Amino acid sequence: MICPICGKSRNLIAGVFAGARHPECLEAEAQRLRSEAVAREKGEADRRREQHEKLMGQIEMGVFKSLNHEAEIMLDEGETCCAMVKGCWSTLFYPRAAGRVVPGQAVRVDGLKKSDWGTLHVTNKRICFIGRGGAKTLPIKKFVQCETHGDLLHVTAEGRASSSYFIVESQEGLEMLAGCIRKLTALAKAGEKPIIE
Repeated sequence: MICPICGKSRNLIAGVFAGARHPECLEAEAQRLRSEAVAREKGEADRRREQHEKLMGQIEMGVFKSLNHEAEIMLDEGETCCAMVKGCWSTLFYPRAAGRVVPGQAVRVDGLKKSDWGTLHVTNKRICFIGRGGAKTLPIKKFVQCETHGDLLHVTAEGRASSSYFIVESQEGLEMLAGCIRKLTALAKAGEKPIIE
C-alpha cells in the first residue's frame, strides 16, 4: 500500500489495520491544515481591521456611506442612515437607593439592566433604537456627550431627564457608532452637513 500523503509504501499488514497513511504523515497533514486555518483567520482579521480603520478615517473626515436600503426605520425627507448595528441592548439605569435597608425588602443599587433587544440606527438627524418594545429616538443636535465604557455606549442629550445606555457587544460596531455620533453632532452644531456617498 502507498501512503497518499508522502507517496512511500506502507507495510501491507499495517496498511490493512491502520489505513494506508503513516501516523507521522497524518500528524504532519493535520499540523499543515491547522497552520493554514490559523493563517486564514489572521488574514481575515487583518482585512477586517484594515476596513475598520479605513471606515473610521472616513467618519473622522465627515464622509458616510448611505445605509438607507438596510435601515429598519422610516426615514424623513433629507435623512440618511449613516450607521447601524443589529443585535444590541437598550438598558435601564437604576440609581442607588437612599435610606435604610430593611431586611427582606428589595433595594435597587447602581447598575444597568438590559431592557430591550434590537437595532441601533445613527442618521444625520437622530439616533433611533428599534426593539421589541418600540422605538427610542434622540435628536443629534441635542447631544451633549457620547462615551464608551467596555461594551457600553452612553449618550446624554439636552432636555432629557436621564442618559441613554446601549450595550454593543461588537467592539468595532461600538467604535463605529460612537465615532459617527460624535462627528455628526459636531457637524450639526457647526451648521455643516456630512458628505454622503
